[in-house]
Formats: sequence, C-alpha cells, structure tokens
Amino acid sequence: MLTWFQQLTSATPGLEHRWRLDVTRQHARFTILRNQNRRDEQSSPELSRAMLRSERSTPHAFGRATTRLDDSCCIIPVMKLLTWEKGFFAELTTLGLVWQRLAGLAALVLVLAVPARAQQSDFDSYKVRLSGFWAYSNPSGSLEGSADTGTINLQQDLGFNSYSTFVGKFDWKFTRKNHLYFVATPFNSSRQTVLDRTIDFQGQTFVGGATIQSSVKSNLYAPGYQYDIIRRKRGHLGIAVQVDLFDASAKISAAAQNVNGGQSQTATGSFLAPIPVAGPEFRLYLTNSPKLFVEGNVYGMYFGGYGNFVSTADTVGWTLTKHLSINAGYQLGSRLVVTNNASSDRIGLRLTQKGALAGVEFSF
Repeated sequence: MLTWFQQLTSATPGLEHRWRLDVTRQHARFTILRNQNRRDEQSSPELSRAMLRSERSTPHAFGRATTRLDDSCCIIPVMKLLTWEKGFFAELTTLGLVWQRLAGLAALVLVLAVPARAQQSDFDSYKVRLSGFWAYSNPSGSLEGSADTGTINLQQDLGFNSYSTFVGKFDWKFTRKNHLYFVATPFNSSRQTVLDRTIDFQGQTFVGGATIQSSVKSNLYAPGYQYDIIRRKRGHLGIAVQVDLFDASAKISAAAQNVNGGQSQTATGSFLAPIPVAGPEFRLYLTNSPKLFVEGNVYGMYFGGYGNFVSTADTVGWTLTKHLSINAGYQLGSRLVVTNNASSDRIGLRLTQKGALAGVEFSF
C-alpha cells in the first residue's frame, strides 16, 4: 500500500502535502476530543499545534496550498495518527463482526427458543388426544311407558346390576385454549328374571311370576367445545359446552306361559333426546413435573318438564411418556332423567350410573 502511494504522490506533485494536510486536520480533531479527558501530556500539545496550523492552511486548488506545513512538527503526529487509525478501525471492524454474530445468534435463539418454550410451557401440551376408559358401572333408576302411570325399577323388577362398559373421547386442541371434542359411551344391558309383581309397559301387562327377558339401551354421543379460561404450565381450568345425544330404547318380552294365559308378549319403546349441557373441567399437575396429575369435570343442565342431566367424574393420572399416560378414578354420578310423553310416544327413563374408571390417554 505504501509503495503504491509513493508512486502516486511522485507522479502528482503536491498530492502528498495535500493528503498530509487533510489527514492531519481530521485526525487531530478526533484525537484531541478523544483524549481531552485522558489529558495526554505528550500527544495533546503536538496535536493541538498541528490542528491550529492545519486550520491556517486552506487548499485553493488541486496540488497547491497557500501555506506549507512544517514536516518536522507534522510527520510524527501524522504517523502516530495513521498507526492509531489502523488499530482503531481494525478494532472497530472486529467489534462489528462480533456484534453481527451475536445479533445473528440472538435471532436464532429467539426463533428456536420461542416455539420450544411454547411447547414446553404447558405440561399437557398437545394437538390431538385420544382417551379410552373401561368403566365398571352400577346402574339404578326406573323405566315407564309413554302412557303409563306406574314405574318399573331397573334393579328390583328387571334385575339389572353392575356391568362393564367403555368411554371414548377424541379431543382436538386447535389452539392453546380452544378444543373441539367428541365423546361416546354405550349402555346396553339385558337380563332374564322372574317378575315378583305385575308391571305395565307400553300397554302390555306382565303378571307376577312370569319369566321375562328385558333389555335397556342408552347410548351417548356428545360433540362439544371447550375453552380454557385459565391455562398455566401446571394445568388449566376450562368451560365446556356439549350436546348429549341419548339414543335410548327399552324392550320387555315374555314367552307363552301358563301365568300369562299361554300368550307371548312384547312391548318396546324408545326416544332420541338431544340435551345440551355445560360445566367446568380442569387438570392440575400436583408437582412441578408432568408426571402426576388430577382431573375432573361437572356437566349438567335442567329443562323443566322435558328432563335433565348431571354428571361428574374425577381421575388421577400418571404420565408414562410424552405421548402416553394412564388414568384411574371414579364416576360419582351420571343421572339422566327424561319424562314420558304420550303424544310423542316418548318413554320415560331415569338412569343413574356410578362406578370405577380406568384407562389410557394418547397425546400427539
């Protein structure tokens, strides 16, 4: 670089002096301001004189100046300034590259860390969850025909007792706090028993002492929506609204017997009842870990003369892996009440179920 500059200045008379003058003026100002707090006793006087002399020498044309600068007082400061300039701008360039890399690294950390934190902030973070539970239910209640005034007890008259059933749920959490889900559970049981008393159902009279075959079906299909009004790392509290669609039917039949005059009898009735319900649902992790948690819900609605429905269930869960957990608990009560109606030929059903629950959850 110096060889090239020497060739250029030798070919252009006056260029070297003009370059020295300009460099002296600019760097002398900068250095004096930079060192005014440091009070450099050796450099500041020379640089100050160089600046004053450079101010008096103003170039009027290319290659010519009105006043010639004294090389003895300027060449040393200029060389010091050139040396300092080289180190300063080298340091500035290095710092600039460091800051660029730090800024790039920070941007990369932000891009990678924000989604990671969003996924790890909630212990129950998922998009799709499939739940399957085995339920050991103990049903109780009564049945009545659409135009009947008397009721038939499911346990005492028809001999229904505990049975096993299944509860399945599909939950799609399409945002952090919004869910669309679908629940299905079947209830289908049949018994054969000898009547202790005479009963009436759907216009048929079944006398005491007759052997009857009875079956009751009440399948539940429930699409719903849930919004988590509170969602934190260790759990959530949500409000769910769902439509419980009960597809229920009952059938009582008796073969030809002496007690019923040698005639076979059959009586059936059914109803399809959509009952909207709502209530709170929660999940809480008991420690600062996604391992142990409790969850529960309470749903219900009352519709005056038509019927009502109330249910609640609570479970304790243990997370085995990121995608699998096991649950166990108790269904405290699931009570369906649908009143009979002769004009619509709707039978009446009062059904309460309670019992143990156990199952698994798959989360993705």
